[in-house]
Amino acid sequence: MIDIKVLGVIAIIGILSLGAIRSGIAPSQVQDQPPAVTQAVAPVFPPLAVAAGQDGTVDVDVQINAKGIVESAKLGTGPRILRKAVEIAATRWTFVPAEEKANLRAAHLSFVFKLLPSETPSEELLPIFRPPYCVETRTRYPKITKYADSPSKRKP
Repeated sequence: MIDIKVLGVIAIIGILSLGAIRSGIAPSQVQDQPPAVTQAVAPVFPPLAVAAGQDGTVDVDVQINAKGIVESAKLGTGPRILRKAVEIAATRWTFVPAEEKANLRAAHLSFVFKLLPSETPSEELLPIFRPPYCVETRTRYPKITKYADSPSKRKP
């Protein structure tokens, strides 16, 4: 025996789908699905940020045109020293073109900058892409050498 509640849910889904089809919207478009990424670009970790020991997360909202190209990027929260690198990377992302010549689509991207210990192996420094819209860029803390500017001042 089928539960009345289950029948009610099935009926509501059917009515919503029928209404979407009559209005010219495909059933797959009834739910807002985020635009799929075709090219994600990791930002370069700014050398000045590395020298300052600054890491963190920068968020950015992008507007995507019907061709899948980022039209604009509006920076949100995050350290100022990292923002220009994020803006450059975000504007280079591309997305699947829209099926219709619709208005601009939007996506919220997050860029994580992480400083790791100076002895971290190179294979641990590769960027990490976390679907749908997060990229983690990694680098090592710089090694500070005493008297690096003048070999004559080094102590034996």
